[in-house]
Amino acid sequence: MVAPAPENPIVAAIVGILAPILGPFTAQTAVKTFARKTLGREADTLVAADVPAFAESLRPLLRTFVGRDRAEVVILRIKREGQR
Repeated sequence: MVAPAPENPIVAAIVGILAPILGPFTAQTAVKTFARKTLGREADTLVAADVPAFAESLRPLLRTFVGRDRAEVVILRIKREGQR
């Protein structure tokens, strides 16, 4: 079962970046979890100004899944795409 697509375009962009790495359901869950943990609020409230801190919070998770170098590339991509 695939989770429904997020309505917030920032969240949709981040999930789209993470889905090939984590799978679509886990990507959405990670975004929800890290938004609560990092920002103290729900993912659907993310705004462009939140993206840098949010992306940085994903570093340990991404390093575990894809290694240090690729994690840095993914973090930069999230920062770039999430602030459009």
